Amino acid sequence: MEQEIDIRSCDLVLAGIGEELGEDYRELYQTAEYARWKEWGLEQYAKAIWLGRQRGTDSRRERIRKAYARLREMIGEKPYFIVSLNTDGYLYEAGFDPQQMVMPCGSMRMLQCSRHILEPEEAAPLLREMEEQAAAGRRPEIPVCPVCGEPLVCNVAGGEGYLEDAYLPMWQAYTRWLAATLNRRLCVLELGVGFAYPSVIRFPFEKTVYYNRKAYLYRVHGRFPQVPEEIGGRSMSIREDALEFLLREERDGR
Repeated sequence: MEQEIDIRSCDLVLAGIGEELGEDYRELYQTAEYARWKEWGLEQYAKAIWLGRQRGTDSRRERIRKAYARLREMIGEKPYFIVSLNTDGYLYEAGFDPQQMVMPCGSMRMLQCSRHILEPEEAAPLLREMEEQAAAGRRPEIPVCPVCGEPLVCNVAGGEGYLEDAYLPMWQAYTRWLAATLNRRLCVLELGVGFAYPSVIRFPFEKTVYYNRKAYLYRVHGRFPQVPEEIGGRSMSIREDALEFLLREERDGR
C-alpha cells in the first residue's frame, strides 16, 4: 500500500476504534424476525440477541475478527491501550488484554436497570429466554433486575439513564496510562472513528499529538480522515474504510 503505518519505530501504541469496525445490523434489519421485534417495541433486545449468536464465516463478525487479528499482529509486543466506541463486544474476542481496553459507550450484551448492571454472562440467560418466547410466537417479557425487580435495558450510551459504572475504572486506568506517554514515541492509531462521539476519541487524540511532540497520528476513515493543520506534520490521513484497510493489510501480510 502507498500509505503504511509504522509501529515498529514507536515505544507505545494508542488505538481508537470507531463504527467502521463495528456491527452495522443491516443483515438483521432485513429479517422478518426483526420486523416482529420492532412491532413489539423491543428492537434493542433483538440486537443484543443477534450479537450473541454465532454466524457463518462470511458474516461481518468474521471479517471484524480478521481485522482485529491483524491489528493485534501490528501492535506486537508494544505496550498499548485501546479505546473503542463500539458496543458489540467483538473486541473482547480478539485476544487483547481486557486491562488495556476501555469501552465508554457500554455494551449491547450487558443489561442495566436504573441502579444495577448485569455483566454479559448474567444477561445472556435472560436474553435467551426472550428469544425462546419470541420463537414460540409470544411477545417476550421485558427482563427484570434480579436485585431490585426494575425493568432491564441494554447498557449503552444514548439510552435513558445510561449507567457508566461498568467502564469508569478502566477509563481511569486509561487516563493514567495516557499521562505516562508524554514525551515518549507514541503511535496514535485511529481506525474508523467518525463524529458520533468526537469528544471521546477524535478530539482527545488530536490534543495528545499536539502536546506530545514525539507522537504521530494515523487517521483511517472512509469519509472523515482529515487532520487539523496544527498537527499536519505529525499525522497521516488515510481515506479508506478502516475494516477494509485492516483486511487488506491482513491479505498483504504487512
